[in-house]
Amino acid sequence: MLINFYNYPTILEARKFEFEFLAIPDDTHHWMKFSNGVKVSEATADFLKRKLIP
Repeated sequence: MLINFYNYPTILEARKFEFEFLAIPDDTHHWMKFSNGVKVSEATADFLKRKLIP
């Protein structure tokens, strides 16, 4: 199933999923700069800590 990237927030909100959206201009998933990868990893860890640890 192909889903338009820009529809993700709408689809997730409709299904009551909690999420945060991090956009990194001028970078791609396949060729991400190391510094941007660190930012993504830190944001992911922070989100999981806030949502999973009571």
